[in-house]
Amino acid sequence: MSPILDSRSACINRMPSVVRSTLIRLLLIAGLMSLGLMPVQAETAEGPELFDQLCGECHRSEARILRKIPKGTEDEKKIWLAELLRDHHAPDPATRKQLIEWLSAQ
Repeated sequence: MSPILDSRSACINRMPSVVRSTLIRLLLIAGLMSLGLMPVQAETAEGPELFDQLCGECHRSEARILRKIPKGTEDEKKIWLAELLRDHHAPDPATRKQLIEWLSAQ
């Protein structure tokens, strides 16, 4: 084994077990998020804030989008919004879900 790996192992082994287990969990979560296996939560922003942050530059108000949503059940509106946002600048599934929930409830 190389001296670099030996020194890293020794450093990790000297850590308190709580620190070591926390570090391992954080690395595991980061790895899962980078692979797309764990959804990244949108920052704690709610629908209106997400709309302002992500959509507000081009769409000054949600009213224009709300007028275009076809009439129907809330589920039908969510399907329509999911298709729209999938190809329209909504960066990740968690954020899209929050926007869909908020817009379909308007």
